[in-house]
Amino acid sequence: MKSTQHAVRLTISFGLAAGILFGPLHYLLTIFIGHYQAMGLVLGLCLGGYGLLLTAWGRKNPAITLLPALLPVLAVTVGLPLDTFLLLALAILAWMRSGLCFPRSLPAAIGIELLLCGGGVLLVRQFVPFPTYSAATTAVAIWLFFLVQSLYFVLFAPPDPADAPPPDPFARACRQAEKILAGEPE
Repeated sequence: MKSTQHAVRLTISFGLAAGILFGPLHYLLTIFIGHYQAMGLVLGLCLGGYGLLLTAWGRKNPAITLLPALLPVLAVTVGLPLDTFLLLALAILAWMRSGLCFPRSLPAAIGIELLLCGGGVLLVRQFVPFPTYSAATTAVAIWLFFLVQSLYFVLFAPPDPADAPPPDPFARACRQAEKILAGEPE
């Protein structure tokens, strides 16, 4: 329970921090590169940072997120349209979470990721007016998206052995007594 609550709180906090930092980082980057490239790089940075959190929670090597974190940079340099870039970012998030950090069967992973990523996109589209762009609307969009992503740890995360209740002392004593009566060594 504690690690699930921890992952939920950190996902929501990460989304809030990413939303707040988006505006200043985007502004700084637009001094050197174009608006779209800056937006893509900052979103890619957010995706890479969240990937590192996922590897920590999944007890995986952080190096496994290196390739997925570099793909948005490649997509920005190639000049993918914004909608295509955002779909790629969703696919990368799904790959990192359900493919690398918390592996699942392909049908289960697709269902979970369609539900969470699709739900996040629908929530963002409902409350943030697109194609209007401002740092404030993007900050709200990022935070809303991560609110939905936090549901992964409530609904679909594999149980953590650390979350298991401590063994019942009475049941343990009963098993030991049964072993003694059966003549089994302890």
